[in-house]
Amino acid sequence: MARKKLVLSIGMIVKNEEKKLERCLRALQPLRDAIPCELLIADTGSTDGTRAIAEQYADTVLDIEWTNDFSAARNAVMDIARGVWYLSVDADEYLDDATELAQFLTGPQAKKTDIATVVISSYTQNDPDGDASLFSAVRLLRMALGLRYEGKIHERWNITTDMKWHHLAHTLFHHDGYFYRTQQEHINKAQRNLALLKDELKENPEDSMLILQCMESSGPLVQEAVEYSHRGMELIQREPRIPYWDIVAGPICRKAVNFAARYQMPEWDDWMTWGEKNLPDSPFIRVDVAYYRLCWLYNLKKYEQIPAVADRFCAAWQEFHDGKYGPEEFMMSSLYYTSARYISFANVFKARAYLALGKEKEALQLLQDVDLDHARPDLLEAWLDAMEYAADLPDAAAITAKNLSNLLLDTQESTGTSRQALYSRIAAAFLPNRQDSGWRIYTDLDTDQGRGARLFAMSAGKQAQDVLNQIENWGEIPPTVLAHVWQIGATLPLSFYAQSLEELHDTTARLAQYDRALAAHTLIQLQHTRDTEDFAIQSFNFQLLLAALQKMSADESQFRALCVWFGRTASIYLQNMYHHDRLQDEKSIRFLPALHRFAWYFLLAQTAAAQGESTTCVHALRQSLVQAPVMKAMVQALLPMVEDNSFPLDIASAPPELLELADKIRTILQQYPSDDPVVQAIKQSSAYKKVAYLIEDPDTMWVV
Repeated sequence: MARKKLVLSIGMIVKNEEKKLERCLRALQPLRDAIPCELLIADTGSTDGTRAIAEQYADTVLDIEWTNDFSAARNAVMDIARGVWYLSVDADEYLDDATELAQFLTGPQAKKTDIATVVISSYTQNDPDGDASLFSAVRLLRMALGLRYEGKIHERWNITTDMKWHHLAHTLFHHDGYFYRTQQEHINKAQRNLALLKDELKENPEDSMLILQCMESSGPLVQEAVEYSHRGMELIQREPRIPYWDIVAGPICRKAVNFAARYQMPEWDDWMTWGEKNLPDSPFIRVDVAYYRLCWLYNLKKYEQIPAVADRFCAAWQEFHDGKYGPEEFMMSSLYYTSARYISFANVFKARAYLALGKEKEALQLLQDVDLDHARPDLLEAWLDAMEYAADLPDAAAITAKNLSNLLLDTQESTGTSRQALYSRIAAAFLPNRQDSGWRIYTDLDTDQGRGARLFAMSAGKQAQDVLNQIENWGEIPPTVLAHVWQIGATLPLSFYAQSLEELHDTTARLAQYDRALAAHTLIQLQHTRDTEDFAIQSFNFQLLLAALQKMSADESQFRALCVWFGRTASIYLQNMYHHDRLQDEKSIRFLPALHRFAWYFLLAQTAAAQGESTTCVHALRQSLVQAPVMKAMVQALLPMVEDNSFPLDIASAPPELLELADKIRTILQQYPSDDPVVQAIKQSSAYKKVAYLIEDPDTMWVV
């Protein structure tokens, strides 16, 4: 029986593609089932399982020597092809749907066509639902034309204008070859590609297509990106115009602006302006450069100009999706900013500009209409920045709650927006370096962070207590909210202490970083829990005291009170933590954690000070510092107090001379009303600060 005439030859070159090859070949199977065709694969030196996979699917697998020439490798495959048509496919691509392609090859349109373009959807992230650059690529060729590939890299057929071509608008190949697991992987590929391109460029130093390929291969290589950007812009700005100016000028200008933006080159604005003036109809200028212009204006806070540029970008974006630009526009490169998320960015930038220009109603409407359900962190960040700027507007909190509801309930890991990333961004609104009231937009959230925002807005402890009792995940409560809770006189509920010891320790670390009044708030917390026997509370108080004493932001009287409390708390905490045999002497404590050994030596110093043994006290303090150098500031502040016999002690252990001084000052204070200026002057004196903890009850003196 005569063999069917082959309609199509599918040609591939591969090397070490075992992770992606089978996906590609499986996706081609419906096409192979639909029409008579052959699959030809050339292996250029694989050392993994690529060849074995190829043999399972291909009609012919051949081995060819790699000579640093992609055209030579592809032409070796074309030379053995027997089909009427030739389709070139890469291993890092996979066909979405073969229906249109099969119908074309077996239908009347094929007889009127020499070459055909398909759509390539190229991803830079490991997410088929994420951002992609769409471009047309000549992948289908009538073999009778006799064409072969040219160029060592970014190889292409030398298409002429007299050839009849057809665009397969619904034949889509997904491509993830530009998704790099590491930056070094990206650099390695860029260096490999540029080495091949530079060889060709030596022979044709002013070939604009080669210059464009060098620009697009330079990505992570700053020096090369800057060099080829200047060379490319110099070429397209020449008079008379260079060959192929109409098809290369737009992509070259866009890529130069891309690098100028990425690497903060001074030509950024000049190159944008040149493109806008000389290439007003190019989609690369109307879409991509317009987006760069929008970002440039936003970064410079030139809000008056943003709305018009945002509208211009959105109109061009819509023109692209309406099919205004033919596939021939994208033969040399693809657009970068065609994803719907960039329309969202444009609207956020426009809304922020409207807020600055006093158009609050229009701004809130734009922000309300932004879809955040699949937003990546950068879009979410921009949206929240704009909303926080609008925090004092009546509907801002309600809009925030509505737009964030789905993200907070079920964040989409595939889009890069994790629940923790979102919560961290919201928590940033509560930090003390934020000078605005942006946190108010979160008060309507039905989450623990929403409850934290409502607490932050309260001024009375009794009012806050009900909200505190509703919190389930304390890790979502910013440290500044906890500080505010203490400030208004509320008490942390038992559920707070039900966290793991690690979580409580993390809370004290965050408080140390962000609570500007940690010393005073620590003393309030200690007053609230002074009679506790709960070990979790004791542990938290111990860690909190260490954090406050490390930070050393207290004045002298606060510092002395903290030291008194540290002695009380450390004594109870260590006794509950360890068997008394582990606390007997220096030898028995050597296996304790460093800060526990520090506390042991501090208690030893405190005992020595109470007994008037200054030498022993100093020795114990110096040993405590050896155990925990992070407590250096505290120890340095205590050493002079040993010398002048004013080491902070409980009233029962205080030296007679300090008790006598305290009694004298107390007598003087009793002679004046509490609001008398004399009283305030006395309380600012060094003598008072030395004995304040003896005059005032440390359990109540820091309640504010």
